[in-house]
Amino acid sequence: MVAGTACNLEAYQRLNIPHKATGALYVARNPSELATLTRLAQERAMHGDKACRILSRAELMSMEPSLAKPCLAAMLVQGEVIVEPWLVCVGWLCHGLDNGGEVRVGCEVRKATKKQRDGESEWYWELLVAEKGTQESTVKTKVVVNCGGLWVDEVEQLLRPSPVQIRPRRGDYVVFDRVPSLLNHPIGQCPTEVSRGVYVWQTMHGNIVCGPTAVDQPTKDFSPATPSTVQHLIRIATETVPILAGVKVLGHYTGLRPATQFSDYQIESVPQSQWVMVAGIRSTGLTASLGIAEHVSSLCRATGVVSPRFRELVWKPLPQLQDLYRSFERRRDGTVDINGRVFVVS
Repeated sequence: MVAGTACNLEAYQRLNIPHKATGALYVARNPSELATLTRLAQERAMHGDKACRILSRAELMSMEPSLAKPCLAAMLVQGEVIVEPWLVCVGWLCHGLDNGGEVRVGCEVRKATKKQRDGESEWYWELLVAEKGTQESTVKTKVVVNCGGLWVDEVEQLLRPSPVQIRPRRGDYVVFDRVPSLLNHPIGQCPTEVSRGVYVWQTMHGNIVCGPTAVDQPTKDFSPATPSTVQHLIRIATETVPILAGVKVLGHYTGLRPATQFSDYQIESVPQSQWVMVAGIRSTGLTASLGIAEHVSSLCRATGVVSPRFRELVWKPLPQLQDLYRSFERRRDGTVDINGRVFVVS
């Protein structure tokens, strides 16, 4: 997480990913929550975050006058950044493609076989891949990185009994209409052992969003939020920022995080296998993604079969947000054109 945070701003700037460095506030509403936030602030300081601190109620209300009054104190985390999350993912994808990568979508890896080239000592993996509407094909690679998200445990079974079991954890959000300059920081609840809690924040587009929930479910299937869940999130949002009671709710959306039986990320290189597992990357994965990528890259190099490539990277900025708005409106099919590549907006 710390490594990712250190890399993010420069990458956002070089790729023109919409972002705003705001920091975040985690609000305590009673002495027990204040004790928890104080402990978390001390832990962050032990891990090198010297800027994190506890704010008094007066300091908090001066920073966020729209907050509900029954707030005791807050923890200020300086390194948090508001982004357009879909464009972060698209930005990373385009950067990879611009630097020689290849992407296949709608694929299922059905078999993984470790092979040795004739007359050579070096081993490699041959993956049997099935794409929708096409015949099976093979992909050859020196190292497999299994970052299959919700299906990481199923992919891992191609190598070994999976050490992780995916326990899908749904996160529901509600989206309010735009309210000019309502919040200066994302407002978080006191984190628990299960999740970092529900946030209320203002997006790069000006809308107010509240979420996510954290509800484990038995299947990997998506389903819309229930009316009771939507009302629950609206209640949290309006209790946090009372003025939202008069703001129109535009809609809601849902995502599934690939939670596991463990509370932390599960990243490991399987000995003697040229195989790296990256599992349990949940909501914080966006912030940590570049740090995770660097760590996984080092694990791949440590296998001894991957040589680092030293070359100048291509940094091609994304179009301006206003240009993407115009592209979306002009195309009228739910897609946008980003530097010559067409993406479905989701």
